[in-house]
Amino acid sequence: MEKDQKYPLIALRQCAARLVAAAVCRLFPKSQIIKGEATDSGFFYDFVLDTPITPDVFPMIEEHLRVLMTEDTSLRSHTMMRENAQELFEHHNQPRKSEFLPQEQLVDILQIGDFYDECPEPHPESLKIFGAIELLDVKNIFISDDLEVTRIVGTVFHDKNELKKFLKSHKQIKDHQEICREKGFFHKIDDVSDGEWFIDSRGIQLIEAFKALWRGYCREEGVQEISSPGLQDRYFLEHFGQQSSSDWALPGTLAPAHFEYMVKTKPKGVFRVGEFCRLYQSVQEHLLVGLLRTRGYWIDQEHIFCQEPQVLEELISSLHFIKKSNKMLSIEGEWVLNSFGRVPKKSLREWERSHELLIEAFEKSKMSSESLKEGGDGNMENVTFTGPRLEYHFIDGLGRRWRGPYLGIWTTTPKKQNLWMIERSIFGSVERVLALLLEKGPLPSWLKK
Repeated sequence: MEKDQKYPLIALRQCAARLVAAAVCRLFPKSQIIKGEATDSGFFYDFVLDTPITPDVFPMIEEHLRVLMTEDTSLRSHTMMRENAQELFEHHNQPRKSEFLPQEQLVDILQIGDFYDECPEPHPESLKIFGAIELLDVKNIFISDDLEVTRIVGTVFHDKNELKKFLKSHKQIKDHQEICREKGFFHKIDDVSDGEWFIDSRGIQLIEAFKALWRGYCREEGVQEISSPGLQDRYFLEHFGQQSSSDWALPGTLAPAHFEYMVKTKPKGVFRVGEFCRLYQSVQEHLLVGLLRTRGYWIDQEHIFCQEPQVLEELISSLHFIKKSNKMLSIEGEWVLNSFGRVPKKSLREWERSHELLIEAFEKSKMSSESLKEGGDGNMENVTFTGPRLEYHFIDGLGRRWRGPYLGIWTTTPKKQNLWMIERSIFGSVERVLALLLEKGPLPSWLKK
């Protein structure tokens, strides 16, 4: 089996973070390990150290990594009860680690020689699977009010050529966060929010330009613009599979509200409704990436209600507008048919039929020259539980993929008068699009007006 088939890049990154931790602990025996995670471009590992580490130490750590890989240090996988894992780390003089174990009852442990760490499976059978590892940065950050850690950031690839290509792009790519601050578009104040940005007056002008473009598409297609409540009832959302721990919640999708609006409106014929608004999502701190992934973002989202015989025509029409928008944005990307997720048995027929309709719409919308990739990518952001979905994944200068426009069919909504519900977004996250445009080069002329 090919390396990248058996060990996806995200699994490689998880394990590479632990390998770096093993090397650091051998070089600095008093190091306290905290946690490591995979990121969109590599990995990081947090330590509490008695000796400050600077980038000058990277060659020594990387050399030790090469020694470990050359010697093919033994690897073993263990699964144990959480309490036993805590005892294991305390026995190996890593009491801090026991505080940061996952809350699950069973914990996956990766053993590298005499080094132990928690690490989600799958685990490699040999260190030879790591083609090339490079350390990129080190910084001190607070991960809680009273705990400052040293975070080492790195990347890993299956072979050295992939690493060289990444490092070349890494040096050349522009940082949209710096551009936003310099141009007065967006800026971030962590004391207010570490997952959202302030939008300055010039940034608001950019958002308004997208809104004006979207409203033009709506007029052309007959989409009715509305504004639904920002806070919605928890029990109402639970009917649509949206979970919340409080009585009122910020919705992650407008589908439930638009569905209920349709029911109360009792439209005749095809009913199209949409909003250009802010939506919110739960994102772990280490997965936040500037404007590319935030906890709150501007987005257009439309829902189309129609009978089954009309679905194909509506899908083709929606793809026309998305294709038109993609041409204006001119950001490299690829189409993915995402149908990964939990399929309720009662929705299985609708799910399979929706899958067929999306493929047929793609083929009939004069997009056959573009390839359509089927399947998920391991990114939970792109997993769908409501029905199959066509997604356009933008590709940035580092080769990372970011979900952009999408078109899907909800199969889990209550059927009213045999109506089907189509969901789409012509832009996806507007902040994400702006970040990609800024890193690519000058903004297009229609955004400068």
